[in-house]
Amino acid sequence: MKMKERNKVKRREDKRKKKNERRRNKNSKGGSEKRSDGRNKNNDNKKKEDKERLGKQGKDDDQERTDGLVKMADKQRATKKALNCTIKPSCERKNGVCQATGSSCEGMILANGCKGDGCQCCVPLTCTIKPSCERKNGFCQAMGSSCEGEVLANGCKGDGCQCCVPLTCTIKPSCENKNGFCQPTGSSCEGKIIAKGCKGDGCQCCIRKYAENIKVRYSA
Repeated sequence: MKMKERNKVKRREDKRKKKNERRRNKNSKGGSEKRSDGRNKNNDNKKKEDKERLGKQGKDDDQERTDGLVKMADKQRATKKALNCTIKPSCERKNGVCQATGSSCEGMILANGCKGDGCQCCVPLTCTIKPSCERKNGFCQAMGSSCEGEVLANGCKGDGCQCCVPLTCTIKPSCENKNGFCQPTGSSCEGKIIAKGCKGDGCQCCIRKYAENIKVRYSA
């Protein structure tokens, strides 16, 4: 009889323990879900704030670009309005265009080709190379342009054209032995020029001041 009572008490205690354990597990699960919901809510809020911030920044950038384009367009309209040019026949016959004085012109500036304050006529470069230029491996360019070599008169046909023959010089011993160097004929030489010291059209030998003495001193 006592054994049955003890077993009965033990079963009641086991049931109570299991019930308490289930209750604890339920509470623990509920707390985790609450914490998880809290973290998810914070993450959602942060994402929303980032999205709003990026959207605002994008709008500001778009507005800045728009303002820049508007200012540029206003400036171009003001320039166009201020520049009131009338093309003259002398410019028109050569397919020239009127532009603001001082603007870059890939060709020749024709004096008095446009009427109006601050206007100039720009005539595009249309050159035809002549045999005299071609034989020396020259090329045509706008008159007055820099030429690293010799400018050949009448080497190109066309208004505002000139022939530039690149410098192809060969130094001779008479120049090299005196520490000289070759340069285009007519170039400035801070020293003395040796006649026929360089071989090639448009070439001259230049010996700088004291260059000859320096060589002699080192060879002694």
